[in-house]
Amino acid sequence: MKLAIIEDHNIVRKGLVEIISNFGNFTFVIEAENGKDFIEKYKQTELLPEICIVDIKMPEMNGFQLVQYLKTNFPKIKILILTTYDEEYFLIKMIKLGVNGYLLKDCHPEELKSALLAISENSYFYNNIFSKRLQRLVETNFIKLPNITENEKSFLEICGEDLTYSQMAQKLNKSQRSIEGYRDSLFNKFEVNNRASLVLLAVKLGIIKI
Repeated sequence: MKLAIIEDHNIVRKGLVEIISNFGNFTFVIEAENGKDFIEKYKQTELLPEICIVDIKMPEMNGFQLVQYLKTNFPKIKILILTTYDEEYFLIKMIKLGVNGYLLKDCHPEELKSALLAISENSYFYNNIFSKRLQRLVETNFIKLPNITENEKSFLEICGEDLTYSQMAQKLNKSQRSIEGYRDSLFNKFEVNNRASLVLLAVKLGIIKI
């Protein structure tokens, strides 16, 4: 599994590379100090990582900007956020951008290994602390859940399956235009622009289960 790490603190970056390299089956193809540095190094090597480990606070091009760039230009790259920020705002914003995982830098190496393995298997990784926090914010009405229709909920429940919109229409006995309408409405309500982010946010907020 080819990795890239984008972290502005040299000692942290080097330490993480050493730790992760000892996990086995992971090889770093790019080590960069910020988003701009990552882009420049990719252009030099043309070696595309399968997973990017990304910090949030970085000079010149921060984590949010880099994630947006990656999602636009390399949507198949998986992204693990590794940061010191434990505020829900950062987590929710990154989920909406479509990252595959979010961890704090004080995590145990085994948790980091579990996250990388889960993400490498086309899954997601958010530890239970963040899941419980999001649920608590919903329960206390700090986060307002969008009002969704029964048809939109039915769409959400199969949205994570590997189905085309035509296949989803057949499964729900609806027209494809209706399915696309549910999609557009939910994208707007959840402030996301892709199915993966939509499903992940709906699951984390307790609206659906997968």
